[in-house]
Amino acid sequence: MAQPLDSGAFAALAKQWGAAEERIKHAGRVQLTLNTPAIKELRDAGFHLIRALEAPDKDGEREELNRALRHATRASYDAVESETLWLLEQIKRFQRDYRLIEIKVDGLDYQAIRRRARETRNLTLEANQNKESRDEHFTSLFGKCTDLAKDLDSLDDAREELNKKRRATRWKIASIATTVLVAAITAGCALYGHMKKATTICPPNIAAKTTKSVN
Repeated sequence: MAQPLDSGAFAALAKQWGAAEERIKHAGRVQLTLNTPAIKELRDAGFHLIRALEAPDKDGEREELNRALRHATRASYDAVESETLWLLEQIKRFQRDYRLIEIKVDGLDYQAIRRRARETRNLTLEANQNKESRDEHFTSLFGKCTDLAKDLDSLDDAREELNKKRRATRWKIASIATTVLVAAITAGCALYGHMKKATTICPPNIAAKTTKSVN
């Protein structure tokens, strides 16, 4: 028969579970495929919660609740981390797509977006390295995710105008390349014609005989 759970341990689990659910839902709104690892961890947390209810004694209950708490915490971290890495990768992709043109669009503060992305990347490293303050770091990281998601929306909105600039730049580069190529071919033809003319005026065999006679 199920027994009442330890109120303190259950409260800690409930808090972490709620945080994990919130972060999983947030990541899902950004990209549906991000949730798989976090959902698995939360499912495992539920499994251990059921086992805690069925535990024959307080020691067993406490152990299962602790396991449930660890899985719920991991679910929360996984949701934030997967969303953060995905957002940073999308921003990096944007930078690659438009690296050859000046990114200047009305209403888009591109430098501020790059700065926030850089700060978030550094915070991600800190969150994984400092185990003692990991919960605090991931809470801060979750706030950064909200900002980065808005930044990514702004970048996506700017793509249409930037694509026009990119096409114009490609045409310009192609035009310059064509001009240089034509100039090189023209110069080569002129040089070839000059050399052929010189050979016709003074063929090699005549030039050799002339040199021999002089000697």
